Amino acid sequence: MRNILELVRRQDSGEVRGDAQAIYRAENRKKAQAAFREFRARWLNAYPAMVKRLERDLPELLSFFSLPRHLWRSLRTTNIIERCFVEVRRRTRPMVCFVNVQSVDRIVFSIFNRFNEQCAKPPLPGFYTTSLTSPGQGDTCLRLPLVT
Repeated sequence: MRNILELVRRQDSGEVRGDAQAIYRAENRKKAQAAFREFRARWLNAYPAMVKRLERDLPELLSFFSLPRHLWRSLRTTNIIERCFVEVRRRTRPMVCFVNVQSVDRIVFSIFNRFNEQCAKPPLPGFYTTSLTSPGQGDTCLRLPLVT
């Protein structure tokens, strides 16, 4: 959203934001693509660079539609990722130095392992499970395909 709004005049930003939100808040991929076509028709003349940027990135932006619906809201934001990194910084900052890379790896692993243990839902076959919430704040899970 920030990437497209940086190319928009302030007086149009509210309308552009609303039209863009209609794309990723659609009920399914087909309706999202229809919302994008409406977005493109409305804003192409005023902001061609912004529309082309969104059109170029649209397949990646809509990739969350291929995952289970209960994850969509979490996957549309970066808050989950940011929360994980905040926790890593919080735990590692007091430790001024580390003996070696393996010691950092162990700490980061233990942090993410704790997030994984908080996840109450069973993982799908072939997927890696990561908790999306802080301990004690729910059981929303992110399941990522295993990379081999």
